[in-house]
Amino acid sequence: MLKRVYLKNFCAFSEADFKFSNNINVFVGDNGTCKSSILKLAYAAGSASFSADKFVMGKGNAHEYFSSKLKSSLTWTFKAKEISHLANFNAEDYGVANVFVEFEDESQNIEVSFNNMSSSSFALKKTPYALVENKPIWIDFSTSLLNMPDSTCSESRVSDKKKISEICENIISDLRFVVGKTIDIDHFGRCCLVETAEPLNANCFSESIIIMLVLLRLIKTGTVFGSGQLFLDSPDANFGPRLTKTLAKTICALSESGVQVFLATQKKSMLEEIQSASIEKDMNCKFFLHQISESGSLEIAEYLGEGQV
Repeated sequence: MLKRVYLKNFCAFSEADFKFSNNINVFVGDNGTCKSSILKLAYAAGSASFSADKFVMGKGNAHEYFSSKLKSSLTWTFKAKEISHLANFNAEDYGVANVFVEFEDESQNIEVSFNNMSSSSFALKKTPYALVENKPIWIDFSTSLLNMPDSTCSESRVSDKKKISEICENIISDLRFVVGKTIDIDHFGRCCLVETAEPLNANCFSESIIIMLVLLRLIKTGTVFGSGQLFLDSPDANFGPRLTKTLAKTICALSESGVQVFLATQKKSMLEEIQSASIEKDMNCKFFLHQISESGSLEIAEYLGEGQV
């Protein structure tokens, strides 16, 4: 589980300290308020740790090896040409960025620094000596079709299979209501016309439908269930009221199974639906409000409820 991310001079952040819930974490704000940046950073750190070779990590060159692994993961996730581009260019002292990623297991912690002057300034200050066991999952519209897994279910306990089937049935029921009775949807997110059984390409649907179809398949195959982290980057751009509620309920159901969820959204309705669903299940959620102050600086505050910060 991710416990905390501390940032200084990273992207547009001057300084921020995110302390996460083990269940659901929602980042709310307008475009340009770095909601995606915190998700990408956490995802990149977890991805680097998961993909690292545990045999190499146990040897003397582990520090240099993981430093290279993390640097590559950050530049690829942020689509940055140079790691120095991720340091705040408006900061003083050459824009020295400091990042600390804290896990529930302290042996997995990562700390790194670099500046906006040179990519060679990248310095791994804390090397993990235990790796992340579960692959973090990233979903956004631009990558969701590329990341759709095959239709092979992983091994799951009988109790998990029952829960997985229940979650999938709820998603399918709501999707069928939205897309109409002429389209059939199976548990793997495959669609076809009812009358002709002609397969339909996912590109036929809106962003919201595609994301729910991808999520459906990830759940059915066991790819995201029971542990690890799920990152959803602004998935609700075209979500109507019904699918907003469906996504909120699905997120809570996944969190109940042990998945730690991170979601970025612009919509207050998504925040309200997740808050309502989490209260119903007595689940711990954290909501982070991203706002631009009158002076133009990025500010982060925790949202506790209507009118409370």
